[in-house]
Amino acid sequence: MNREMSFDTTQADTLQTLDTPCLLLDEVRMERNIKRLHAHLNSLRVER
Repeated sequence: MNREMSFDTTQADTLQTLDTPCLLLDEVRMERNIKRLHAHLNSLRVER
């Protein structure tokens, strides 16, 4: 399943200028963790 979502975003010059609360997401790390979790669940034979 591939879902594309679009959100309005603002760009801050520095971390100090971000409005808070604010979610900062490392997309590369997140994708890597999702793949690791998926592989682990497959090894346990977990099904949806």
